[in-house]
Amino acid sequence: GLFFDTPDHSHTIAINSIDLPIYGMYKFGKGLFIGVGPNFGYNISGKNTANFPGKEESTEYKFKGDPYDYYRFDFGASLIAGYEHSSGLLLSVNYLKGLKNVGAIPDYNWKSNVLAFSLGYKLNQ
Repeated sequence: GLFFDTPDHSHTIAINSIDLPIYGMYKFGKGLFIGVGPNFGYNISGKNTANFPGKEESTEYKFKGDPYDYYRFDFGASLIAGYEHSSGLLLSVNYLKGLKNVGAIPDYNWKSNVLAFSLGYKLNQ
């Protein structure tokens, strides 16, 4: 692909996906919890915007695994750790490590690597 051959540009890649982590959870005393398990990902939409001097080019991903595209499905391992207060307030940190190459880019092996923080409230205590 031409857009990888010139060093005087940059790319902005945006992928929208749905992730389904399935955790085996362990709760410690005083509201602390930890969980680990697989994560299943499904890429919904995505766009690559190449910024060249004086112009911008955008490409929508089709997720068919064609060269310089992305694959539709992702798979990885997920970890969660957090705190659940007796009032129902939840705080957690989640980490997802992709185990599958998600990009059909020659000579590259791109895997998901996500760190997320969550704040929530548990109903019906």
